[in-house]
Amino acid sequence: MTPASFTEAERAVRAAFPCGEWVDVSDGDPGTDDPAAAESWGPQRLIRAEVIGALLLGALEPESGKVAALRLRGARITGQLDVATGSVSAAVYFDGCRFDEPPDFTDAKTRTISLTACDLDGFGGRLLRVDGDLRLDASRIQGLLMLRHSNISGSLHLGRELGNPGCQELAGGGMTV
Repeated sequence: MTPASFTEAERAVRAAFPCGEWVDVSDGDPGTDDPAAAESWGPQRLIRAEVIGALLLGALEPESGKVAALRLRGARITGQLDVATGSVSAAVYFDGCRFDEPPDFTDAKTRTISLTACDLDGFGGRLLRVDGDLRLDASRIQGLLMLRHSNISGSLHLGRELGNPGCQELAGGGMTV
């Protein structure tokens, strides 16, 4: 994947990542920015998960004198964000985003992960090691939140809504916070 194939939103995320700046692709209207309505969002708000995954797994170095971080607001993440077994040295912040597939952080080592007011169909975090907080504040998770045997050195904040009809919603056996 080359930057030449990136959409405008993906180029903005790539440019902001090394210095930890926010990228806001939302409309600024609470009615249309609800991640539950992401199916109606235009292509200017789509960001491929593989672009984000590459950044988190070291595709770019931090800018000198800055702290790299992924900070993204109002995007629809297409594909699966897969950093399983990887080492993510940057903090990760998603605000008001929709994930088309459950993110996979299985057996990854990370810094803070914050998913605020996001909409997800699950989250894979078995054996996840978070050096910081795992925040799912005001998020809606419709699927399994897998945190079995994970280790979170900071705090865990659960979403506003966990649901997985007829199945387990949270698997956290052996989790340490």
